[in-house]
Order: sequence, then structure tokens, then C-alpha cells
Amino acid sequence: MAVMVTGALGALGSAVVRRLVSEGERTIAFDARDETSLIADLLDDVQVEIGDIRDWSRLARVVAEGKVDAIIHMAALLPDEAQRNPRLALQVNVAAAGEICELARVFGLRRVVFSSSKGVYKRVTGEHAAPVYTLLDESFAIGPDGVYDVTKYAAEQMGLNYAMTHGVDFVALRFAATYGPGRMARHGSLAIRSSIVENAFHGVPTVVPQGGEQKDDFVYAKDVAQGVVKAYQAGPLEHRIFNIGTGEGSTLAHAAEVLTRLVPGAEVEVGPGLDYGTGSGRYCIFDISRARAELGYEPEYDHEAGIRDYLDVLAAREVAAGTAPR
Repeated sequence: MAVMVTGALGALGSAVVRRLVSEGERTIAFDARDETSLIADLLDDVQVEIGDIRDWSRLARVVAEGKVDAIIHMAALLPDEAQRNPRLALQVNVAAAGEICELARVFGLRRVVFSSSKGVYKRVTGEHAAPVYTLLDESFAIGPDGVYDVTKYAAEQMGLNYAMTHGVDFVALRFAATYGPGRMARHGSLAIRSSIVENAFHGVPTVVPQGGEQKDDFVYAKDVAQGVVKAYQAGPLEHRIFNIGTGEGSTLAHAAEVLTRLVPGAEVEVGPGLDYGTGSGRYCIFDISRARAELGYEPEYDHEAGIRDYLDVLAAREVAAGTAPR
């Protein structure tokens, strides 16, 4: 049997594919984008299928012919594009998620793991925000406002309805602020921590005018992948919604300090204060105790270790591409 990952060639999807392959899982990578650079070294170990996530018959053929028994649904229209094109966002982020659940119902799949976002929560104020940062758990009030966040919550609710009505084993993972290789290229202005790391690595100065004191829960892509794969592999679960983060706060000022230590000549300047501009009022630190207890999830990368590994990945890619300095 195999697991199919949608959005598998993106920044987070590729990290999930990499983790699955490392654990010996037969993996089918489904994506609309025919660009495999993030898993170029895994192409002998992964079945790549290029197709539109909205094409149910195409998905159904892959599921049937590939003997798929679970789907990890990472594909989504990203926030900036979703805000510009709400109709497409509804088709890609909501309707397609419903079609994935319908596939699970029709084919009797073991589980659907859905990638959600902390954006489904309402804007964070009071004790959960600065300066107290009480850990935010899955019972925190819902209140998405951007198109992307609204569609993520709608897809969660669709999945929960399939679970209640049709017995589909649906699990949604709400990610904290993610960073890692591929995020800067694929996620643009939202990937502020990734841009700081990659700019430092490539010798490009970075200036963030404000927000250096703002704590947030930054989770490295490899820990996102760990949480996703553990949710896919877990036995029967008590809950269907899980926070995936580090459970600890960090700041861009700390990231700048780490990079100036690790990268000779790095120029990273982050101004003081709160709100660096991409958190949509949802800066917070996740309570991940539910994921720890039920999924066996435990972050493998603290904030400095994530940056160190990120730099190592960038260096290894330059070596593989033959562009590393001699």
C-alpha cells in the first residue's frame, strides 16, 4: 500500500515526502507543478504524478492504480493568491479538500491528514499575546478573516463532517509559523524568517524595520513533516485537531543574532518593538501537549538548531549544483 501526498513538490510537501521516504513508506507525490527540484535526489524512490487537485477522476485513478490507503493533503492556494482570487481559493482549498474526503469515503482509505493553519484562530489578544504569551491550545476561539484562513477552516469543517457522517478518519494539523528550504521562493512575502536565513547565506543584507521583540512560534519544516507523518502513522486517535509547533517562542532579533554568529559577514538588522508585519495579529506560542500525547510528536529542532540545519541544506544544495565556492 502507498500514501499519496498532494502539494508534494512544495516547500512543506517536499519535506513530508522526504520524511516518508526516510521511514520506508511507499510514497506517491501529486502536484500541479511539474518542478521537482525540492525532491530531485528522491526521484528514484518516489512516484511523481502531475495533475490538477480539482480533477477528481485523475486523483481516483492514482488512488486505485497506486493502491493508496491514505492521503496527506498539503496542496493549497497560498494566502496572497487566495486573497486576490477568492473564487479559485474556494475551488482549490475547499472544494478539492471535500473531493479528497470523498475519495477516502469511496475507496475506504485508512486516513486523511489535512494541513491547516493557525490562521483559523481569531486574532490573538490578552494573555495569549505579548507580554504574557500563555500557551494557545486547540480550544482557542475560531475567527479566520483572510480568504486563505477562511478556506482552511471551511476545509477542516468539511473533513469533520465526513468523519461524523461517513466514518472518514480525518485529522487536521494546525501549523504554527513555518520556515525552511523552499519557503522563500514559494511563499514570498510571508516567509520572513526564511528570507532572513537565505539572505544571510547568500550575502544579501536584510533590514526588517520593526518587530524584533515580537515572540512567535516558528516551526522548522522538518518538524512540520515529523508531525504530519506521525499523524498519518498513528493508531486510533481521541481528537481530530492538533497544533503543530515548537511550544516555545522566539524572535526575529534572536534569529538575527544566531545568523551573525553562524554566517561570517552576515548583515541582518531587525528594528525594535512588536509586530513585524506578517503575523496578521496571530503571534502566539502553541500548546502542543495534545500532539505530544496522541501523536508522539516532539520537536527535533529548537530555534537555533532549525537555522543551523537550514544553512546546512542550502550549502549542500550549492555543492550538488556545483555552485559552491571553491
